[in-house]
Amino acid sequence: MWALYDTQSDAIQVFIPEQWANAGGYTEQLSDGVLVDIDRHGRPMGVALFEPRAVDLARVIPDAARRFDLDPEAILAAVQAALAVPDRPITIDVQQLPA
Repeated sequence: MWALYDTQSDAIQVFIPEQWANAGGYTEQLSDGVLVDIDRHGRPMGVALFEPRAVDLARVIPDAARRFDLDPEAILAAVQAALAVPDRPITIDVQQLPA
């Protein structure tokens, strides 16, 4: 996944590239400042956070992750990395260790 914190719009977008081949869905607002882009098959393509420093990230990210079967730790890591290097896209590759 990759993320970008745009300081001009004060927004973070986290993209899940595996899902973008199925773009053409809709956007669902979870709460003030938290949107999830859904592909045409009902799977999440990305999460947008507006005014992310004013949002309780420890609450809203797990809530969104549970609702859409996402990895909350991976999303939070991407958001924190994007905040750390504003106005530059970051890429994060989170994998499961083999059992």
